[in-house]
Amino acid sequence: AAGRLADAMPLYERVLADRSAVLGAGHPESLAARASLAQAYLAAGRVDDAIALHKRNLAERERVQGPDHPDTLIARGELADAYRSADRPKEATALYERTLADRERVQGSDHPDTLTARASVAYAYRTSGRLKQAIPVYEHVLADRERVQGPDHPDTMTARGNLAYAWHSARRPKEAIAL
Repeated sequence: AAGRLADAMPLYERVLADRSAVLGAGHPESLAARASLAQAYLAAGRVDDAIALHKRNLAERERVQGPDHPDTLIARGELADAYRSADRPKEATALYERTLADRERVQGSDHPDTLTARASVAYAYRTSGRLKQAIPVYEHVLADRERVQGPDHPDTMTARGNLAYAWHSARRPKEAIAL
């Protein structure tokens, strides 16, 4: 957070090594340490290293905590984010779609994490040039955010801005300006 990523990464690596040695590689604290190191790698531009760690973390979470555990769903989303950062939209989109389906099934369609997962699917569609698919998903996200969290919630405002941006990208300025 202080902009000292070069100093932080060896510490993340040591925390992971120590937690894995003391607690075991599958312990939730070890898995959290691996996720933190992967995020640091991603921030440092070491995308391939981040993807490798996120893949391992997801596999361990599925093995230890099961495919429906909230931490497993988070790990799947983090791997999707890493794929997106690596400009691998097919892999990212597939994982975002699976995460959304799992969150809807496990947590329900109105859970805030489900709404975030739906927004991630819309973003993946938009950034991969699938604007016609993205816009209805963005509309769904906005309607759900307004209904569940209210029109003035920060997440609702973000959803409104995302839909406006998608409409602008689709050359629908009237709709974009209205939002």
